[in-house]
Amino acid sequence: MATPISRAICNSVKTRFGVRNYGAVSPAVNTANRAKVAETTAKDWKIIQNLDDSQLTRVVVAVRAGSRHESRTNRGITHFLRHAIQIGNANTFALNLYNTLEVVGSTFSTNTGKETAYLCYSGSNQYGMEAVEAVLRNVFRAGFSDLDWAAFAGCQNKMLHDLQILSNQPNVKLMENLHSAAYRDTLGNPLYASRNFIGSFTKEQTSEFIQNHYSNNRVAIVTSGVDEELYQSLTGCLDGFPHYAYNRKGAKSNDEKARYTGGEAREEKPDLDATYVAVATEGPKLGSQEALAAGVLQAVLGQGRRIKYSLNPEGPRLNTAVSKALGDTVFDTNALNINYSDSGLFGFVVAAPSDSINTALSATTEAFANVMKNGITDAELQAGKTKLATAVSMTLESKEARMFSQAEQSLAGLPISTPDQIISQINKLTAADVNKVAKQLSAGKFTMSSIGNLAGVPYLDELKDLN
Repeated sequence: MATPISRAICNSVKTRFGVRNYGAVSPAVNTANRAKVAETTAKDWKIIQNLDDSQLTRVVVAVRAGSRHESRTNRGITHFLRHAIQIGNANTFALNLYNTLEVVGSTFSTNTGKETAYLCYSGSNQYGMEAVEAVLRNVFRAGFSDLDWAAFAGCQNKMLHDLQILSNQPNVKLMENLHSAAYRDTLGNPLYASRNFIGSFTKEQTSEFIQNHYSNNRVAIVTSGVDEELYQSLTGCLDGFPHYAYNRKGAKSNDEKARYTGGEAREEKPDLDATYVAVATEGPKLGSQEALAAGVLQAVLGQGRRIKYSLNPEGPRLNTAVSKALGDTVFDTNALNINYSDSGLFGFVVAAPSDSINTALSATTEAFANVMKNGITDAELQAGKTKLATAVSMTLESKEARMFSQAEQSLAGLPISTPDQIISQINKLTAADVNKVAKQLSAGKFTMSSIGNLAGVPYLDELKDLN
């Protein structure tokens, strides 16, 4: 049965860790209507143009400066910068910045993931690039004045507000704990600063992080609805940035390779109405052929029920197994496939009431292990490939999501793949290819995180089907 529990998990996995890393759309899309993509370099800045005739100008500035690039001495600083970047600077106060944006009916937002920080602008293309330039000047600034730093004090309340929201989202906390247990540092660094670190970042720390990570060799600018005239205006905005914004030798950026260690994280919260458990092993990295095979496996294992409030026990492997074990008890279970530039996580998430979680987890683990060790059938292969192409197509219907995907590929050092190329790679997959990846994944070391009333949750080493 679909419940708020299941929708919470699905939304968290899809929006934060889901299929966003696949650069493909459905094969049913008319190729004649697809926007062409051009990769250019202007003044040593990488620009990816979606050559369409949209009346809305969109600019995404993606910077390789996510939470994995923090060190142990500045842990949580990317959370601080998410808010600080929108405050303004000595020349453009926050009110002036947002007045500039509002006058032309445009929007500006920031977002930070494990690997990448995103700065997103959208507005009518009849107003040129004046607002975009104001945004860029605010990001790539020469330093912080005392007035700037005094204004940043307002970020503390916003960060505390984020933590309050996080405390009511156990599905998100579950994924944070899973990463922390799996990697410790790098990809294990949290997206949110701990309460003890809020207010502790210094002007010098913040300036150093920006100067070491916000440079043109770590940036991809993705545009849509930008004609030649607007493109020339955009390149003009790239003049006059501080020296650190240009590729400098000796910059002390933290680009340590992710090192998967595995482990377990348990967080007792007896007041929750459900218990959440995630189990994963190291998965394939972004852009690899194995990532596509893992995507097919994910589709076969299942990503929740597609029909709201459905009571049909038949369906994907995980859902079928737990339905038979629990009957009409509410639950949710999803396969997990997260891809990063140099690593990944593959496994499953399950949620159920605390008095049923042991049964649900046992059934999910058994079904998961059965698929991973014994493989999938030809019929499941065809269904999985169709589901993967459909999921990718639906995700990338959003132009913003498509631009994020292009930026991720570019920053990972991958060519921008066309939809036809990706669909062709999916169609070439055989059951033998998928089953080979499944066996490789099942032989890895597992990681487990759990949150809720954990009285009925076994420890990782007690999950016999995974050993």
